[in-house]
Amino acid sequence: MLPAARRTRRFCLGAVPLSCFHRGAARLIQLRAMNRSRTTHALLTLLLAVTAASVAASVAAPVAQAQGLPMGWSWASDGHGGLTVTVDAFDIVDDLTLTVTRQSDRRVFRFERAQMGVDESWTVDLPMPDRTTDMRVAVAGKFAGIPGVLEDVFSVQVLAEMDFAVDESSFDAEGHRFLMTMTQPAGSVELTVRSDRGELLAQRTVRFQGEAPGIPLEITWAQADATVLTVDVRAISESGAWASRTYIPWKVEFDAAHVNFASGSAEIPADDQPMLRARLAEIRETDERVREWVEVKLYVGGYTDTVGSAADNQRLSEARARAIASFFVAEGVSFPVYYQGFGESALAVQTADDTDEPANRRAVFIMSTQTPPYDATTPRGDWHLLNR
Repeated sequence: MLPAARRTRRFCLGAVPLSCFHRGAARLIQLRAMNRSRTTHALLTLLLAVTAASVAASVAAPVAQAQGLPMGWSWASDGHGGLTVTVDAFDIVDDLTLTVTRQSDRRVFRFERAQMGVDESWTVDLPMPDRTTDMRVAVAGKFAGIPGVLEDVFSVQVLAEMDFAVDESSFDAEGHRFLMTMTQPAGSVELTVRSDRGELLAQRTVRFQGEAPGIPLEITWAQADATVLTVDVRAISESGAWASRTYIPWKVEFDAAHVNFASGSAEIPADDQPMLRARLAEIRETDERVREWVEVKLYVGGYTDTVGSAADNQRLSEARARAIASFFVAEGVSFPVYYQGFGESALAVQTADDTDEPANRRAVFIMSTQTPPYDATTPRGDWHLLNR
């Protein structure tokens, strides 16, 4: 967690604010404090109205003559859903009262202190408001026996927790684009794209103009011809709060294997085992290429033709998928292996019922970091992890 920001302005304040800004200027100073662990963030704005007369008085009059207090104050976010107000004394001040009024519900927070010494600080804790509000600060005390008061206002704008969402339906790794939204006004998006061989394909920052929360933001990038493995996204709001996550739009679907199971059987024939070992060698080679960056899983899908009833084919395809998954595990596969039967629900070649079609009696192997999306090959997601 990054430390929250704390900034202090030094004032010699009497009945009207005195400041050292440019003569006659009116300033809006935005001081940002944020907890960068994706909890609630606050953008606090200190409004200082400075007049030419007050500037002249601050330059010409000593503190005592101005009947002010040699003090300043500052605020900070404590990073845990609260605020702190700190009063700084630049000389000895007695009989101090600090009053903070939360305008949204008129709640008053009052603190007292007998004395503050030279360069001494006094910090008090305040609860974070649940909505945007003005906070009125008044510090009263005596300097050299003369009463004085420091008064000012700051605004607390409570924002939604900073997060973002990527529209998965728009995520096109081959077309190098996706859409996303933020929960706070958009500042920028930092993007890092790597290939399945660990190469840096793209690294860029996309800047925005404070687009409102929920507005779709288009992210694009240019890259060399390569397979995308990971896309690191760091979304930064206009106020500087951020959230990040990694997307892995990567999967490898190996050529279908046609195992010549005996009719009604899920036992792998000895003649087909060398073919499965060769396919397993390809799977292992892919794992070795990407294991430094991601943890892979293997998904084994089993399929039948339309001979027999749909219920029988479903049971048979699942038993055969499990048999192949068990074969791979027995061969020493270390990563998780899942299996699922699809029966005759995902035909490679469309046929009429009760049709003997060898191309439909197959097994499909998919390597990915997450459950394969629903498509024509995997129309369901009822995958079973093979227990070892």
